[in-house]
Amino acid sequence: MKSDSQILTKIFTPLVIITIVSAILLSLYITNQTKKNIISNSTVYALNTIKQYKMLRQYYTKYVIEKIPPSMNIDYIHKNLNNTLPLPATMLKDLSVLLGQDKNGTQINLYSSYPFPSSENRKLDDFSKRALIKFKDNKQKDIIEITTRNNKKVLRVATPDYMTQNTCVNCHNTREDSPKKDWKLGDIRGILEVIIPINKELELAQSLNIQIIILILFLVNMILLVLYFYFKKNILKPYKHLYDERKKFY
Repeated sequence: MKSDSQILTKIFTPLVIITIVSAILLSLYITNQTKKNIISNSTVYALNTIKQYKMLRQYYTKYVIEKIPPSMNIDYIHKNLNNTLPLPATMLKDLSVLLGQDKNGTQINLYSSYPFPSSENRKLDDFSKRALIKFKDNKQKDIIEITTRNNKKVLRVATPDYMTQNTCVNCHNTREDSPKKDWKLGDIRGILEVIIPINKELELAQSLNIQIIILILFLVNMILLVLYFYFKKNILKPYKHLYDERKKFY
């Protein structure tokens, strides 16, 4: 008969290997699912933010811009001017600057293939250029990507910005400094983009995943250890005793 150690090794070695492989697969699964949840939640937040900004601009256009008297001006140069209100797009840009000062680092960008003079020198990165190209044919709804900015992971969500109000169409078609003067309702004026830092969330999720895996490994090892001693005492030992007694008769 084989020794106790040989029998136990044959039985528990596969269990240990299965445990290690299962832990690795579980770690990969938890990491992947956690990342998906972070991206999904951040995407929903980004899309809701864009929706709120569009609603705010529509309200501002309908209940402020359309009601101003002829003596008031509307321009992208408005600060410190008592008789000038910001353009709807300028209002969004000003708010996005304020939002960008928040500690969570969320940013909102508004850009177009037909920028006004105040923005024509703005340099767009690869993501923004690709978004303009993809939305040009009006075949894509949203663009969602994870990129790296300043050595940190960020989620970028871009959506097309349509001409939805006659006031906006008339303004863009009649302003002297407008780069395009044949706009129609439903045209894509530009792109609204939200940038959300997710580096901290990913790091926290990774740390939590490691803790979960360690806990699982600890619990599984404890179970294996209990099974080891239980098998050795209650199964292997009686079996060996029976085997030895049987040999006496032969």
